[in-house]
Amino acid sequence: MKVLLVKPNNLSDHIQPSLGLGYLAEGIRARHEVVILDCIKEDISPAQFVQRVLKDGRPDLVGIQCYTFDLGNVRKLLKVIKEWNPGIITVVGGAHIFQRPVAGF
Repeated sequence: MKVLLVKPNNLSDHIQPSLGLGYLAEGIRARHEVVILDCIKEDISPAQFVQRVLKDGRPDLVGIQCYTFDLGNVRKLLKVIKEWNPGIITVVGGAHIFQRPVAGF
């Protein structure tokens, strides 16, 4: 299976490898073809994602890292990915996904 792991673009100019995506890639690389894409480093917006990434790589699964700060762009990425291929497997993980509401807030 061709797997694309994505660090979404955001307003940050801080380019730092995602350790979480690196650990995940290493864990599945023996059985799957894995590519990690840093959209900040490559300057790829959600609007450019299909043209610059999906059409060339044609992944079977797209996994997206999601921190709270990234939520807007993650939603945009999911929308363009599913418009391109409604049957593609998409997975979202990261700190935002595991947040729980705090009582009184």
